[in-house]
Order: sequence, then structure tokens, then C-alpha cells
Amino acid sequence: MAKAGFFTLTIPKEKGGNFIDSLSYVLALKAIAKAEAGISVTMAVCNMVAESIYLYGTPEQQKSYFPKIANGNCVPLSFALTEEFAGSDAKSIQMCAHLEGEDYSISGEKWFITNGDLAKLLVVVAKTDPAKGAKGMTAFLVEGELPV
Repeated sequence: MAKAGFFTLTIPKEKGGNFIDSLSYVLALKAIAKAEAGISVTMAVCNMVAESIYLYGTPEQQKSYFPKIANGNCVPLSFALTEEFAGSDAKSIQMCAHLEGEDYSISGEKWFITNGDLAKLLVVVAKTDPAKGAKGMTAFLVEGELPV
């Protein structure tokens, strides 16, 4: 799938992706799902994470991760939002991240994370300023091989 460019369909070509319009993306996803639903979910999550990095990541993160996603070396990817009492209601998450020196320490639990146990890169959503509610949340890029 990486050789065919299916993991970076939402990323512009000038950034190293294989961008196609939304309709073509949905049709490609549908064709993969018809053959194997689980693989289509992985494809969708990879594109969602790649697009998140494209839209909100730093130039350094884009330069580092896009080639790895495109060639499959960073796959599978994961988007970690769901929690036991939050579901897909992002503003209700309880996971917190606290700045410790120059790094953040993230504590809490996520549930039902596609490829979570296998992911080499995750987007993890946590509260950094609980007093601000939904505006006090941050999405972190977490490499899956880090110790927990």
C-alpha cells in the first residue's frame, strides 16, 4: 500500500504526498474496504494522522515524518482520542499533559484506539489547560516505541 501511495493521499505532492481530490480519496477507500475493511481503516487513519501533521505540524515534523509515512516505515499510525467516559466527545477527555522542563508528561488512559498496540506514531489528545475546557487541549505526536 505504501508503494502505491495510499498512506499520503491527503498530503500535497510538493510535501512528498500523493494528494488526490476528496471524491477520489473516498472512492479509493471504498475500493479497499470492499476487499478488506480492516485495511481500509488503517489507510484512513494513516491519512488522517498525515493530514494532521500537514495542517498543524511544524516544518521539521513534516520533513521527518512524511517520508516515513509515505514509504511505510512509520506505519501503522494511530489517532488516540477515545476514553472510557468520553467516547468521541473530545471536550470530556480526562488525559492530561504537564510540562516538565522542555518535555511533556502525559498521564491517563485511552480506549478503542485503532492500531494502538502496533502504532509507530500516534496523535494523542490530552488536556494541557483543563480550566479552558475544549480550548485547553493539545494533540501530541508520540512515537509508539517510547516506554510507557
